[in-house]
Amino acid sequence: MSSTRTWVVLLAAALLTSCAHARTAQDTALGATEFYSGRVLAVGLAAGTDAAGEPQKLWLADEKAVRELRSDGDVEVWKPPRFTRILRLEVADLDGDGADEWVVLIDQGRMRSLLVRVGEDGRETVGRPWNGWLRPVRDADGAWGLLGQRSGGEQPFRGHIKRVTLEGDSLVEGERLDLPPGTPLYDWFNVWVPPAEGEEAPTQRLFQVEDSGKLVERDPRSPRAITWRGGERVAGRIVEATRLSQSMLGDEEELVVRLLPPIVDTSDADGAPAVLMVGGTQTPVAVLRDLRVFQGGDVRLLVPDDRGLREVRRTPLVGRAVVAATVWEIEPGRTVWAAAVWMKVSGGFARPESRGLLFAPAPRGLVSHR
Repeated sequence: MSSTRTWVVLLAAALLTSCAHARTAQDTALGATEFYSGRVLAVGLAAGTDAAGEPQKLWLADEKAVRELRSDGDVEVWKPPRFTRILRLEVADLDGDGADEWVVLIDQGRMRSLLVRVGEDGRETVGRPWNGWLRPVRDADGAWGLLGQRSGGEQPFRGHIKRVTLEGDSLVEGERLDLPPGTPLYDWFNVWVPPAEGEEAPTQRLFQVEDSGKLVERDPRSPRAITWRGGERVAGRIVEATRLSQSMLGDEEELVVRLLPPIVDTSDADGAPAVLMVGGTQTPVAVLRDLRVFQGGDVRLLVPDDRGLREVRRTPLVGRAVVAATVWEIEPGRTVWAAAVWMKVSGGFARPESRGLLFAPAPRGLVSHR
């Protein structure tokens, strides 16, 4: 086994009830051994399968490739087209066949999205690149669907959000969602609450991340109306990309596109709905080819209250920059949180370094097991 790649199971209690416990957990987290380490700049992390009935795999995306993380290191399983770089990776079973598709955001001069699925010779791109964002989102029945937002016009990535279907090898736009105009595709999410006694359908809770990083809850019947606003910053946009936008009169202006880390639908120990997201600071630490990289971050578990979301657990990763998180069934009946963490960022002659950590709730503190 490579000395720089060691698999470790880290069991963590992120709900800290005292300053003494918090200090111990933070110190342990900062000195914890990683389960993966590589000279890459991680931009995405996701768990899924290549075929129905298989154990879940853990995939990490960096700028140049998607890698499968294994006990003896990593294996490169897919590369984007030449002269492009990967900015984001999300995974979902979009056609219900048990094999997960990838939704990959790439920088190709313009930002485009690729749909990647399992083919006869491994992972392959489906159809033509989508000019803009694509994002997998769960519907009320739990099934995955695709949403899209086009690039172009005076405000790229600020157009209407529409449903997208795969017909043959073509991605086709469908009906428009009733969301406030100008809502970025990555800045909002649903939480579907199971039906109460006497009700037939789950309740939709609609949330949005504001530019400040604070959460607001909107009324699904009238999405322009805000019913709750959180009092503190909880979400981090770890990467921001700068693009030039051209108006109808030919004037150019600089536009900042914020890439929000994945928000994962999950469940608490009792099966109640919950949200796993990445939080961070607003302090930039590096600028890489028109990308601004920010410092800090942690993984947070949020559950719905009567109004809004309430944080119940957090990884105490003070000083580490978590860029992505996912829920991974590491083996049948055993689920953990996985986090991709930046340790070093490219700059000058320095090579980047990213690590992976695994977490699971435990009674108190952080415990490391080999």
